[in-house]
Amino acid sequence: HAKNLFCGSCGAKTVSVEAGAKRVCTKCRNRLYPRTDPVAIALVFSTNFPNNEERILLGRSKKFRPGMYTCLSGFVESVESAEDAVRREVFEESGISVGAVSIVATQPWPTGRAGACELMIGC
Repeated sequence: HAKNLFCGSCGAKTVSVEAGAKRVCTKCRNRLYPRTDPVAIALVFSTNFPNNEERILLGRSKKFRPGMYTCLSGFVESVESAEDAVRREVFEESGISVGAVSIVATQPWPTGRAGACELMIGC
């Protein structure tokens, strides 16, 4: 929303409406639809261990408090599927190659990491 504070048609201020789903110009009533960035987040697991036990791969940032970990995630590029984004991000962040990827659920995030709207795609 921060990049759409003023109307591109007439320059007047815009206001958020419909719970932030769009913005409307206060003068010419032009409608603006803030960008939604797709983000793939994955729970990576493997059963290639003794006794077929499952293990998961988690990431950790130096910014996190001790003991805090997260699933690996990243933005989906315009030329790739969500599944390919998971494979790319997991490899970039951990050096591990991922096989089959399935989309489990999605969740909108009105204010994501980059300050824009995000659609989290859980894999």
